[in-house]
Amino acid sequence: GSLLWAVAAQLRTETGEEMEALTKIPTIMGGSPRGLAAAEIAVIEGRYADAIEDVRRLLPRDGDAPTRDTLSALDVQARALLLRGDASAALEASTAGAEAAESLGYGSLLWRFLAVRARALEATGETDAARREADSARAVFRTLADRIDEPELREWFERQPLAPAP
Repeated sequence: GSLLWAVAAQLRTETGEEMEALTKIPTIMGGSPRGLAAAEIAVIEGRYADAIEDVRRLLPRDGDAPTRDTLSALDVQARALLLRGDASAALEASTAGAEAAESLGYGSLLWRFLAVRARALEATGETDAARREADSARAVFRTLADRIDEPELREWFERQPLAPAP
């Protein structure tokens, strides 16, 4: 369900159209998106402060073992901070996320944290470190993309907003 909300917002943003099917989603899904879905939509729509607030209670707490959900919340937070222009906070969040994602083997989140780190490092003037981080993000991303056999699905994956250039 959450994915449907985010995809609908992305389509609405990319196409600029209010497609009839998208306007029916609140009825189909039974209300408004919450939690991570609401935060993802806020990022897509450029409402970065809302996204940060939406994930605040979902973030890992000191001493808690990271989970897929807490890392997903940290991913949204890092991207929102970067897009809001707070490179140092984005760097801190993406560093914590990358370390946890790598230790848990979550490549699907690791490449995103590395990509945010690369952009945050670039924004803070650390171009050599940014280039190394971008190369790491690209390698993880390519490994994941190469596992997708269906061409249309791979093309969709490769169009992700943070997707590194080939």
